[in-house]
Amino acid sequence: MQLPGILEYHDINLLPKDGSLEYFYPFFNEEDSDRFFQKLYTQTEWIQDEMEIYDKVHPLPRLISWYDESCEWQPELLEIKRFVEDYTRQKFNTVLLNLYRNESDHVSWHSDKARNSADNKVIVSISFGETRKFQVKHKWDKNLAPISIDLMPGSMVIMKNMQDKWLHRVAKTAIPKAARINLTFRNIVKEF
Repeated sequence: MQLPGILEYHDINLLPKDGSLEYFYPFFNEEDSDRFFQKLYTQTEWIQDEMEIYDKVHPLPRLISWYDESCEWQPELLEIKRFVEDYTRQKFNTVLLNLYRNESDHVSWHSDKARNSADNKVIVSISFGETRKFQVKHKWDKNLAPISIDLMPGSMVIMKNMQDKWLHRVAKTAIPKAARINLTFRNIVKEF
């Protein structure tokens, strides 16, 4: 496997201001995308996390798995990480995996929280499996229309310096959807 050559689609920056959002397709070819999806789907220890809303605990509407420097990474995760780091020239020490099992699984509007100012400057998102719509909207400037991207299998999104000004989501849909796996690579800076 080698880094992508000609991309069918690459937007340099989809945001009009306050950060950068780039979309690359295909970053991984169809064969590698299918292989990664199958391995991650069957070999990942998926958990059903919970969140508290108005003093009630609800299961997250998706399954997750988290890897950082304290645990052993699957060989496929290390392979994906190496290609992401080679292409972006960034180093990452964590990855959050999300499994969207069907059209009902989703993540609501949010921005990725940082423990300190160095975290989440660059977040790389990789998609395998079913295509889902990724949406972003500005937190305060209501004159800016929301932006939607169809995240194809094997695609990559790079978010830079946008978490404090933009929200993003993957909404549930009435259209039947098969499973999708999303990986978000970050570099979390340790505090001493």
